[in-house]
Formats: sequence, structure tokens, C-alpha cells
Amino acid sequence: MGQLRSVGSVVTAGQLGESPVGIDFPRVISLDFAPVTDRPFARPDCPLKKTAQARAGAGRGRRRRPQGRPEGGKDSVGKESLIRAARELLEVLPPAKVTRAAVARHAKVDPNLIRYYFQDRDSLLLAVIEHIVSEGRHPEIEEEQQRLPAAEQLRKRVRGFLEFNATYPFFHRLMLDEVVHWKSARARQTFHGLNTGAIAGFAEILKAGVKDRSLRRVDPVLLHIAVIGMSEFFLSSRPLLEDALGKGSTPADFAQRYADMIVDLVSDGIRTR
Repeated sequence: MGQLRSVGSVVTAGQLGESPVGIDFPRVISLDFAPVTDRPFARPDCPLKKTAQARAGAGRGRRRRPQGRPEGGKDSVGKESLIRAARELLEVLPPAKVTRAAVARHAKVDPNLIRYYFQDRDSLLLAVIEHIVSEGRHPEIEEEQQRLPAAEQLRKRVRGFLEFNATYPFFHRLMLDEVVHWKSARARQTFHGLNTGAIAGFAEILKAGVKDRSLRRVDPVLLHIAVIGMSEFFLSSRPLLEDALGKGSTPADFAQRYADMIVDLVSDGIRTR
């Protein structure tokens, strides 16, 4: 995969589901996690999590497709279907549980079909990452975002991290726990491209903000890491929220408030005095 564009591009793919921690955000796919969107956050009526989890454990008693190239016909399963199945599981399961067997059950195919198309699990998950990234390549939206004031670009970018991580709460775990250790040049290029592309996006916004005197000088690497941490921890902190808010509380009610607070915290903290 070639060098990634540095400023966030986005495509909204429809609001398909609630996060595995019960906090709903719109489904937004971004090249470097910086969408331009003002959609509302909460959508409690989407069944993706239940559907994916049910399908992940189903299919043991069903007839599986034999090893080798799939036969034609209405039941034929190709690479795209396997990528889609793995991607759905990655939305609701930690990477270690997105195994070849789990993907095969979810797609209702023989595990050998995954080996036929991808050779191994790592290649399948790398294809999933590349699909997520490729959906964010929309130059026209990138150009539209670049015309915004730097401070507004920063606000949208920070909100974008929250939205992306809500859709794919285990994406960064996949990158840090697994992809970084894969030995293929393709995996190293993907990891480096995503990381440097996201940092470069922050750097360009900060540079524009310093130039128009709306933002202070801040290290874009540190800002990138801080925003990832703030967006990821909220999704993993459901027990803390439930303990603090009491029984019967709905963490989803606080998703929008949290997003607003973090956007204000970052943008106000970097704004010139």
C-alpha cells in the first residue's frame, strides 16, 4: 500500500451498530481517523453487535464448503465476503479472538477457504485493515476540510478519532499487539503509513493554526498519542462509568457529552491565549 494522504478524508458508511461496550457512535471510516461529520452520536436500536456475536458462534452443525476453490452459484463465497466477515468480527471482538475458525464460522465456510484466498490469518486481517483505509480515500472531502479554519479542522479531527474508535474499538490493539510484529514488508508499510499519515494530519493543522495565530505550537506526535488514549479509554471504561453512575444508567447517554468535552479540552488547550 502506498504512502497515505496526511489530512483526514472520510466516507460515512451508514450507522450499522452499537459498540461492544454499549456506547453508540455513528459508523465513520476515515483514512487517518479525522472525518468531517456532524451526525448525532447515539443510535441504540442497531443490532450489529448481537448479530455478529451470534453468527461468530453459530454454524457448527451446518454443511461446510469443501477445501479448495469455491464452486460457482448463489452460495459461492469469495475474498470480499471473507474480508467482510472478519471486519464485522473485529468490530465486536478483540483481535486475538478473530481467528481463522471464528471468521469461517461467521462466514459459514470451511476454514480452508481462508487459507486458499489469504494463506494465513495475518494476511486476512491485513486485507481488512487495507479495506478500512481505502474507504477513507476521498480527495474531494479532504479538500473541503482543508478550507476550514485550522481550529475547526482540529475539532473535527479529534471528534473523528472518537468516532473511528467507537466503530473499531480494537483497531489500535490490532496494530500494536499484532501488526507491528508481523514480518512482511506489506505489514510494516501499512503500520508506518497509518501512523505517519495520522501524525502528519495533525502537523498540517497545527502549522496552519500557528500561521493564522489561532493555535499554539504543539508536538503533533504527542497530540496524536494523547487523542488516541482519550478516545480508547472511554470505550474500555464501562465498569467505571456504571460504578460512578449507578445501576440502570446508560453509558451511551454520556458518549456525546464525553466527545464534546474532549473536543473542547483539546482545542481550548491548544488555542492561543
